[in-house]
Amino acid sequence: MLPIVKEVQEWDEYTGRFEAYDFVEVRSRVNGYLQSIHFTDGDIVEKGQLLFQIDPRPFQVALDQAKARLTSALSAQEFAKDLERARELLQRENIPERVFDQRQDSLKTPRPACGPLKPTSIRRS
Repeated sequence: MLPIVKEVQEWDEYTGRFEAYDFVEVRSRVNGYLQSIHFTDGDIVEKGQLLFQIDPRPFQVALDQAKARLTSALSAQEFAKDLERARELLQRENIPERVFDQRQDSLKTPRPACGPLKPTSIRRS
């Protein structure tokens, strides 16, 4: 009797699980409500890629309020610059004393700690 010659396929079976060798937690640097998510778990993402879109409305409101405060402060500053002129007009009785007092009081208003007020361009991303 001759031995049977066959190709034998080796097969091993193990119990285990797959785990990523590296992971990243994605956290927002600002608070807000998410409008959309631009990735799914397990996706490969590139540096600079848009991941989340946050509702811009609260930030727009804060920006508008800051612009309004800046405009108000700038106009108060301009109003105060006319103090010397107002003093001369008061001495000649061309303006009421109330107007002069308003200009003088506007100079006593505390200035922001950040220095002189200057309008700057605000970049939105």
